Amino acid sequence: MCNPLYFVLRARMPAKRICCDKQACTAGYMGNSARILVVDDSKVMRGIIRKMLAAFPGVSVLEARDGKDAWELLQVEPVDLILSDWNMPRMKGIDLLRQVRSHADMS
Repeated sequence: MCNPLYFVLRARMPAKRICCDKQACTAGYMGNSARILVVDDSKVMRGIIRKMLAAFPGVSVLEARDGKDAWELLQVEPVDLILSDWNMPRMKGIDLLRQVRSHADMS
């Protein structure tokens, strides 16, 4: 069973199952290439998540330090999945979620 520490925003992701089981993910969606944006104001936490995601083949990770930086990055870089912290300076995770959902090309 997964213990979610972050909420997930769907952005340009095909309707595929996301799971915590490395073997199932490798055999399924994660076997293809995926661009994941990790948003957290803690550089250490972003590094931990980047290392965890590096275990999956075909995954490339982008990073942003808060919702505002993430939003600016999303304007130029398409991503398949956003993993975001909830409480950050400048733009909170929930505000990023609302921003992404308000744009039809991203939700």
